[in-house]
This record gives sequence, C-alpha cells and structure tokens, in this order.
Amino acid sequence: AIDAALNEEQPSRALILSLRLNEDSLIKKCIFSVNPTDVPAVASSIPYRYLQRLVEALTNLLERCPHLEFVLQWCQELCKLHGNSIQQNSRNLQPVLKSLQKAITRIHQDLADTCALNEYMLRYLCSKKGIYGSLRSNPDPDSINYMKNIHATVVIGIIMSISRRILQAFDVNG
Repeated sequence: AIDAALNEEQPSRALILSLRLNEDSLIKKCIFSVNPTDVPAVASSIPYRYLQRLVEALTNLLERCPHLEFVLQWCQELCKLHGNSIQQNSRNLQPVLKSLQKAITRIHQDLADTCALNEYMLRYLCSKKGIYGSLRSNPDPDSINYMKNIHATVVIGIIMSISRRILQAFDVNG
C-alpha cells in the first residue's frame, strides 16, 4: 500500500501509512520520497497522534543521515505547522523533543567548530575581490576550489541559522 501511494505520488498518505506500521525503513523511505517543495503540505497533513513517531524518526535521521538540510527543513515545518499542538501537549512530547534538541545542538556545535577551524581560510577567501569575475574568464582550478569553499561556508551558515530557529521553537525548557 505504501509503494502504491508513492507510485501514485501521494507522499502524505504513504508517510501516514508508514507511521501507522511503525517501520523505520518505511518511514525513512517516505520522508525522502517527498519533494523539498512539498514538505510543508505533507507535514501539515500529519495527524497529531503520529507526530511523536515522526519526530523520533527525524531525530534518528539527523544523527545518521547526510541530508542535513532536508531533515532540518522537515523539523522546521513540523514546528511551524504543529507548534500549537506541541505546546499544548508538551508533557507527552517532552522526551522526544529533548532528543531532537540534543541532536540539533550537537550538529550546531559541530558546524560551529568547523566554521571556527576554517575562519582564517574564510577571511582570506572573502578578501579576494573579483574572484567570481576572473573565474569566468580564467577557470583556474584554485579559483574554482575557492568558490566551492565559499559556497560550502554559505550553506553551513544557512544550516546553522535554521538549527538555531528550530532550537528556539522546540525549547521545552522555556
């Protein structure tokens, strides 16, 4: 039934079925079958009774999965769309929210450490004026690597910003 729903491009139905079956591999498959632009719609269709299980699955993915930005997008959308339910039922969801908070904090710290270690390189890269313009006329491999590093730094900054917002939204202590 889950594969049929996925083949019919019904990711909400497939995810709810996988949550009902409570199979980690099926839940993961359904989460990753969702197009990033459809995450808000799918997240809004999740009934409250499956919210805890979905947050558990996302927490596990954060700890093991290389698709960090996508999983953080899921967390952010769940927080925005189900924020009232989460606040009203914080006692029931507190353990899973604390686990999510710990996972996001760990990732945030790892990214902050990475940025701190690369601070000198980032300052040097930012001081290079016109590197993009020269890249078009002279595709020097070193310049291409500089641009890749700058792009990676921007992505890390965005992920850190998203993780801070999610931590604030899921703050179960406050």
